Amino acid sequence: MIPQLLEIAREAGCRDLDSLGGILSESRPGSPSPLSRILDSGLVDESTFLEKIGSRFSMPVWDGNLPADDEVRRAVREAVAADVASRHQVLPIGFVDSEDGERHLLVATDDPFALARHSLAVRNIACPIRWAVGSRQSLAEGLNDLYGVGAGRFVEILQSREGSPEEMLIGGEETLILDDSGDEEASVISFVNQIIRGALEQRATDIHLEPHERNLRIRYRVDGVLQEIPAPEGIGALQASVISRIKIMAKLDIAEKRLPQDGRIHMELDGRTIDVRVATIPSVDGESVSLRLLGQEAFNLDRLGLSPSLRQSIDRLLELPNGIILVTGPTGSGKSTSLYAFLSQLTTP
Repeated sequence: MIPQLLEIAREAGCRDLDSLGGILSESRPGSPSPLSRILDSGLVDESTFLEKIGSRFSMPVWDGNLPADDEVRRAVREAVAADVASRHQVLPIGFVDSEDGERHLLVATDDPFALARHSLAVRNIACPIRWAVGSRQSLAEGLNDLYGVGAGRFVEILQSREGSPEEMLIGGEETLILDDSGDEEASVISFVNQIIRGALEQRATDIHLEPHERNLRIRYRVDGVLQEIPAPEGIGALQASVISRIKIMAKLDIAEKRLPQDGRIHMELDGRTIDVRVATIPSVDGESVSLRLLGQEAFNLDRLGLSPSLRQSIDRLLELPNGIILVTGPTGSGKSTSLYAFLSQLTTP
């Protein structure tokens, strides 16, 4: 397979096949797939490389757009369960008719050579399949868009319990509480982590979890605008478990649900330290939770991206022996970051 991949890389414009061959030959147990190593190397353009793969193996290249029709989206979700799609990294993107008139499910993958992974996925899909190839980012975004953030973990949690999401909600009130099951608790932890990781990857500054009678609304604040994130169907069945997990992480009292609380979480993502401020407030359908994501980065005036004229004005103000500087703006606009940069400038020897 390696010679074939190298040939495709050459067609895609790779000019350093020797280095790429060396990367592919360094295969160790547990290492990424050959295709992932090629794309991670940065020696080929991902979109061009995938187009060449599609052309060679007669596979359509997915453009990242999911069906707009709600009935089609519902049909592809029913054809491939969320946990199957998440576990095997495959995404149903529509239906196509074959030459003999038979209807096939079009399924996108980010690695056409992951045969073992595909065979496991096919066992859980009842209808005939036609494969398409798509980028890793498009596939990840598509999974969240079609099934909702953390949908795979959500299904695993429900499967470990008796009853459907509807049966877990009695009279509009959730009867489910985080229990002592180690496997389930690990899945809830992973589900919450996926929500936070998704926000960080989208450069969100806030996460809002808002309970409703039979649903849990999840919103990210990106560039100052709240955007609703697709959530798995029946997410309301895990409302108390998710909120309790966040309160545990923030060292809040999980038994207190009638009073507002606030705390903080310290975590790391890819070696980057993140400080999360957590606030809970009671509501009619449960506790609403807001998380403020703060990256602990060292900012200075040079990193603020100020225009030359504004930078001169700021420098002149900071040189004054006394006075007040008012910094105003909407949530997430950089007020605190600017003030920290000003203080950093003043404390510089």
